[in-house]
Amino acid sequence: MADLDWEALIDANANKAYCFAFGLGGNENDAKELVQEAFTRAMDRIDSHDPSLPFEAWFLTILKHLYLDGTKKYEKRFGQSLDQPIIESGL
Repeated sequence: MADLDWEALIDANANKAYCFAFGLGGNENDAKELVQEAFTRAMDRIDSHDPSLPFEAWFLTILKHLYLDGTKKYEKRFGQSLDQPIIESGL
C-alpha cells in the first residue's frame, strides 16, 4: 500500500474527519489536532487496513479511538470519582 496517494486521501477525508472530531469534542483546536494525529496514525498503520473495505470507516475508527484514549487520560488525571464523598470546606 506504499503507493497510496496520501494527498488525495487527506483531501477526500479531512472535512468529514474534522466535523466528526468537532462533534466528539466540541473544540476547534482539539478537533484539528485530533485529525492531524489520526492521519499520522493511519499513515503509520496503513498495512493493517483492508483495501477491500472503505478507507473512511477505518480512518474514522482510528480518530474515534484516539479521542476516547484522550478522554480516559484526562479523566485519570483530573477526574473525580462519583463514589468518593465530597469534602466540604469550612467557608
